[in-house]
Amino acid sequence: YIITPREFLKLLPKLVWYLDEPVADPAAISLYFAARMASEKITVVLSG
Repeated sequence: YIITPREFLKLLPKLVWYLDEPVADPAAISLYFAARMASEKITVVLSG
């Protein structure tokens, strides 16, 4: 999946709201998209 600049700009306010702080880690963007796609078929994802 390739995130377009338009998708990124549309997502940015929502991502900051969910994280509750500005995050300088660009992995947060891809993690959001991975979690969103996983939520279509998976109820719980554990990491650690």
